[in-house]
Amino acid sequence: MNKFLREPPSVRAAAGVIVAATATVVGGVRDARRNRIPRSRHAAITSSFVARAEQERAIEEGAEDAALEERLDARFDEIERRFDRLESMIGEGER
Repeated sequence: MNKFLREPPSVRAAAGVIVAATATVVGGVRDARRNRIPRSRHAAITSSFVARAEQERAIEEGAEDAALEERLDARFDEIERRFDRLESMIGEGER
């Protein structure tokens, strides 16, 4: 590479640099494939990410469910008060 940078460029020198760079990249890819994570470990890592995402979603849905339940309880309490008021008004009219 140093020789390529010092001397005037030529097609032959450029081709040599390209071949050397390609060989380095291909060698690196081969090494990476040989040393890759075994499939079972990869599956375990993936499943742990999925489990965490499901847990976070369940927590969020639980909070949403609790808020909905609170709103429904308040609404039913209001309806119950109004119903009691109507019953008392009807009861007074019958007397």
